[in-house]
Amino acid sequence: MRDLLIIERLMKGRGAGPKPSFSKYDLLKTLWLIYSLGPMGRKMLAESLHLGEGSARTIIKYLEQASLVKESSSGCELTGKGKVFAEKIWRLLAKQIRLPKNTLVDGEYVYGVLVRGSASKVRNGLEQRDAAVKVGANGATTIICRGGRLIIPPETEPPPEGWDRIAEMIYRKFEPQDRDVIIISGADSEDVAERAALAGSWTLLMDRQYQNI
Repeated sequence: MRDLLIIERLMKGRGAGPKPSFSKYDLLKTLWLIYSLGPMGRKMLAESLHLGEGSARTIIKYLEQASLVKESSSGCELTGKGKVFAEKIWRLLAKQIRLPKNTLVDGEYVYGVLVRGSASKVRNGLEQRDAAVKVGANGATTIICRGGRLIIPPETEPPPEGWDRIAEMIYRKFEPQDRDVIIISGADSEDVAERAALAGSWTLLMDRQYQNI
């Protein structure tokens, strides 16, 4: 997805100096929070991101530089460009849900993200797992919806213990359509599990970077 290159450039173009204590996924979540909840102050944003107010201030600065957010008397809000950007993103990242612990992934916290129409981008699920682990997850599982069934690639591997029960739960919560993908991540903290699921999803979205949506 070409629009995500904006986020990539913001992180790469930060220049010399200390590495920021946030990631591109925090930028993405910031857009989601403001899009879904409306204008919000830096303190509330920092608490929602599990980051310090200094990091929240820098995130807002980055997004202001890209003309995606602006500050007003109501707090930080999306610009017209930011609303268009967010709507494109969240048409693809259609559902984000915290899940109960299960045998798909290891961790006290489990989080799932549904990515619309991205099944053709999945090879064997390793790319999504590696992206999730890189940001601190214990692991991640990629699930494809095909013909009304949930499938874990590669199909040559046996399904995990209790798969029928887990698949029913996931199908009920996410209500996937054919060719949708669900990334399930597990971690020992809630914010890492969420960030990891977004990281796995990012690999599928970036495959769309030269497509118009």
